[in-house]
Amino acid sequence: MVSYSDSWMEVERHLGKRWALKGNIEEMHAQFDELVSFLAPQCPSPSTAVSTTEGMVNGTKYRVYSPKTSETHPLPVGIYLHGGGFVLGDLEIEDGFCRMVAEHLPTIIVSVDYKLAPQHTCATQLQDAVKVFEWAYQNTDSYGGDKSKAYAIGNSAGGCLALALTRYMLLHPLPTMRGTLKGTVAIVPPTLHPDNVPDKYEQQYTAMREFRDNNPIIDQSSVRSFYEYAQVQPNDDTILTALAINVHSNFPPTYIATCECDPLRDDGRIMAQILRSAGVPVRENHYKGLPHIFWYFPIVLEGQDFYQNTLAGIRWVIDQM
Repeated sequence: MVSYSDSWMEVERHLGKRWALKGNIEEMHAQFDELVSFLAPQCPSPSTAVSTTEGMVNGTKYRVYSPKTSETHPLPVGIYLHGGGFVLGDLEIEDGFCRMVAEHLPTIIVSVDYKLAPQHTCATQLQDAVKVFEWAYQNTDSYGGDKSKAYAIGNSAGGCLALALTRYMLLHPLPTMRGTLKGTVAIVPPTLHPDNVPDKYEQQYTAMREFRDNNPIIDQSSVRSFYEYAQVQPNDDTILTALAINVHSNFPPTYIATCECDPLRDDGRIMAQILRSAGVPVRENHYKGLPHIFWYFPIVLEGQDFYQNTLAGIRWVIDQM
């Protein structure tokens, strides 16, 4: 039985409860708004060392983050997909993170404001990611990007979409676009459905049962609700990339982060194992005693380790290109 870290328990003391996304879509939106209100006063002011521009590609909004002081040009390009269980989130919730990554690597970040479930399915969200990446790849001269150093990055549902985008680009209908993503950064990603775990991984896939209920941030019921709202089918290898066995060996270098007290823990760890077994360079970080997206809470001391490790992981991916 795992135990939560002291720093996480301090979060729960501040909250006065164990906070989690639960219930129907309206309830989850209310819970999410409550969390944003709780965190906003604790978050540092956004970096002014990064400039932003926004645009639209066929109905999908994006934001480009460019470090102001970098002497390196052109810069690597990260296509960022935000978290939120496919049903929550927008450009704003990851603004600080995108600025931090753009400034400290340095790199260009193109953040995708993909459409949300239940009004739109996971297939639409993937296509939004594809549209923005294709625009970003074809227009690097307009923002100082290096198209030979493009990578996908995301956390939670966004990590799932980053992996799915990588898979899609390996199989792109246009041969000239295949393999144009040179790396992937997947932070606490879902990669399997609990109703369709391959037999060879069943014994490893225990987190979904361990954290069935009464878990911080998300539990098994949360994950099932997200999948239901986004219409993620258990056998859909276009979204659940641990099942995409025909392309695993072609994946680019991949960085994966997982949390011990997370029902998605084994999704990430199994994906790393699959890719490594297929000969793909993989780097991992694992956070003991901590739940899903713990770094959103500034009072969690391990958050500083997370940011340093994530920057190092992205830098490692870029260095493999």
